[in-house]
Amino acid sequence: MKTFSNIPFLRILFPFVTGIILALSRASLPVLVAGLTASLVILMIFLMAKKSRLKRQTWILVAAEFLLLIYGYLLVPAASVERHPLYYGRSIIEDSVVRYVAVVNDIPQQRPRSLKCQLKLLAIVRHHSVIPVHGEIIGYFRNCERSSLLKPNTVVEVSSKFTTVPAAANPGQFDYSAYLKNKQISHVTFIDSTAFLLPPVFYNSSYLWQFGLKCKQYVLRSLKNGGLSPDAYGICAALLTGYDADIDDDIMQSFSHSGTLHVLSVSGLHTGLIYLILSFLFDLADRNKNRKLLKFLFITFFLWGFALLAGFSAPVLRAVIMFNLLGFGKIYFRSGARHQVNILCVSAFILLNINPYLIRDVGFLLSYFAMAGLFCFQPPLSALWIPNNQFSMYCWQSITASFAATLSTLPITLFFFKQFPIWFFVCNLVVVPVTFLLLLLAFLVVVKLKFFALVINKTVSWLILFIDFFDSKRYGYIDQIHFTFIDLCMMSVIIILVSYMLLFRSYRLCRLTLIVLIGWQSFCLAQSYLCKTSKLFSVYQVNRCRALSLKNCQETYIDLQDTSQFNFQVKPHIISFNYPRVTNALFNYVSFTGTGIMMIDGSGAWNGGTMHEIQVLVISNNFSLSEQLFYNFPSLQQLVVDGSNNTKTLKKAGDLCRKLGVRLHDTRKDGAYLLTLK
Repeated sequence: MKTFSNIPFLRILFPFVTGIILALSRASLPVLVAGLTASLVILMIFLMAKKSRLKRQTWILVAAEFLLLIYGYLLVPAASVERHPLYYGRSIIEDSVVRYVAVVNDIPQQRPRSLKCQLKLLAIVRHHSVIPVHGEIIGYFRNCERSSLLKPNTVVEVSSKFTTVPAAANPGQFDYSAYLKNKQISHVTFIDSTAFLLPPVFYNSSYLWQFGLKCKQYVLRSLKNGGLSPDAYGICAALLTGYDADIDDDIMQSFSHSGTLHVLSVSGLHTGLIYLILSFLFDLADRNKNRKLLKFLFITFFLWGFALLAGFSAPVLRAVIMFNLLGFGKIYFRSGARHQVNILCVSAFILLNINPYLIRDVGFLLSYFAMAGLFCFQPPLSALWIPNNQFSMYCWQSITASFAATLSTLPITLFFFKQFPIWFFVCNLVVVPVTFLLLLLAFLVVVKLKFFALVINKTVSWLILFIDFFDSKRYGYIDQIHFTFIDLCMMSVIIILVSYMLLFRSYRLCRLTLIVLIGWQSFCLAQSYLCKTSKLFSVYQVNRCRALSLKNCQETYIDLQDTSQFNFQVKPHIISFNYPRVTNALFNYVSFTGTGIMMIDGSGAWNGGTMHEIQVLVISNNFSLSEQLFYNFPSLQQLVVDGSNNTKTLKKAGDLCRKLGVRLHDTRKDGAYLLTLK
C-alpha cells in the first residue's frame, strides 16, 4: 500500500493493464456480462459504503479499480481493426484471387526473391464496383523492374490471393502469425510480376506521415550514396531511422549475444542520448538555468523532429512521449526516482490507450522495465562507490546502469530469448559511446559531409571485431536456457521482494522471499525430474527437409538434413528438454515397449519384409507409397507425412489412409508430430 502512495499512478495502471491482458487472452467474461457485473458490484459497493467514511473511501477505490479493469477489457475490442465497419475481411474469400487497390504504407524491404511491402488497403474491385475497405496486409512482390518502382505512398492495383499466416508448426517456435496479429495484420499475399499495375494516382495520406516517410527515405538514400560499407550502412540506418532490414544476420546475432542489441533499435537509448545533447547545448546558452520551460519546448521540438526523421516508428514515438513527460515532470514536480516512475506509468497509460496491443510487444516491455530499473536500482547501486575522477565516474555510472537495466528486464529476456550475455556490462561500456559517435557521424554524412564515411567504416569494422570476440558459447554467453512463464513470474516476484527487503531491512520480507524461493525451486526440481525421465519422439515441420528427434530421458538424438534450420525450427523445442545431451545421428527405426516406429526415406532403399511391431510409419522425401506397403505393417495405426514430401505424395497418402483406415498426420497442416514413449 505504501508503494501506491509513493507511486499513485501505478494503482491506476495495474487494473487497467490487467483488463487488457484478460481481453487479449480471452480469459474474461463476455462484454455484456462484464458490464452488468460491473454495474451490480458498484451499486453494492456504494450501498455498503454508507456506514463508515473509511469504508466509503476504501470501497470507492475498489470500485474505481474495478472500473479501470473493465475499461481496459473493453478497450481491446474497441481498438481491434476487425471491428471497423469497413474491415476488408468481410469482403474477401481466402485463397481466392481478389482484385484490390492499396497503397504502400512504409519503406519496402528487399528480400532475395521478393520485395516486402506493408500495404494499406483502400478498395476491393468486384464486378465493376468499388468497395471501400480498411485494414493492412503484408505483400511480397516478386523481384522485377516494376517492383523496384514501389515507394511509400505508391498506389498499386493488384490481383492476388489473401493467405492467412499459419500458426507456429513446431513447439516453442517463433509464432509469426501471432506477431502479425499483434500488429493487427491477418493476411499476407504473394504477388507475381504480372499481377499488379501502378496507376498514375496520388494517395492523399496524412501530410506529417508523408513528410516523415520522405525524410526517412532521404536519410537512407544519403547514407547509401555516402560511401559507407554495407555493414556500416546497415548499422547507421538502424541508428538514425530504425530501419534494420539491411543488417547482416550474423552481426545481429553477435550484438544479441553480447547484450548490446538494444543499440540497434531506435528507442529510449538513442532518444536519451539526443536528449542529453540538446540539454547540454541549451545549458551552454542558459548557464543560470532560469529558462526551464523554454528548455523543455526546445528539446521537445527537436525530439519530435527526430521522431519525424524516423518515420514516426512505434519505438521512437514511445521514447519521445516518455521523455516529454519526464521533462515536464522535472519542471513542475520533484525529480526523485519515485516521481519519475510515476511519470513513466503515465506515459505507459497514454500509449496503451492509443494501442492496447502494445502490451504484447517485447520492445515495449523491455523499454519500460529497463527505464524502471534505471530509476529504481541505479541510484542505490551508484551510491556503493563514489569515484574520484570523471573517467572513473563515467565507467561506474555505465556499469551500474547496465546492471540496473539488466536486473529489471532479466525475467523478460530469459523468457523470450533463452540466453544471457555474460559480459553485457563490459560490452555496453564500449558499444554505447561508440554507437553514439556513429550516430553523430552518420548525421554528418546525411548533410553531405561524406569524408566522415571513412571514419565510420573503420569504426564499424573495429566495433564488429570487438562484438565478435564475445560471440562465443564457451565464455561469451549462456544459450538454451530453459525458462518458462512460471519462472518469469516467480523471478519477478523475488526481484520485487528482495528490493523491498533491502530497502526496508525487513525480516518478514526476508522470510517471505525465502519461502517463495524454496517453493519455486521445489517446482523446478519436480519439473526437471519429469522432463529428464520422459521419452519423446518428434517429427518437425520443416519445408523440403526431414527433421526428427528422439528424446530418451537425458539423451536426445537429432536427425536433421538441413542444419541451417535447427535454430528456428528445432532448437526451441530442444531447449524445453531441460539441458539434454544432444547428439546428431541418422536413424530409421525406434522401438520402445509397446511402440515401434519406422522412418522410410525416398532417397534410400526399402527392402520390403513384414514388420509386425511397427505402429507408426514416417514418410520422407517423396517415398513411393503403395497399398502393398501397408500390408507389410499389419499393426500400423499412424502414418506421418513430413514437410519434405510434395503435394502428389500427400494426396496419395491421404487416399490410402482413408481406404485402409489408418490415421494420417500431415505436418504441414497439423504441425509437428509428438509421441510420448513408455
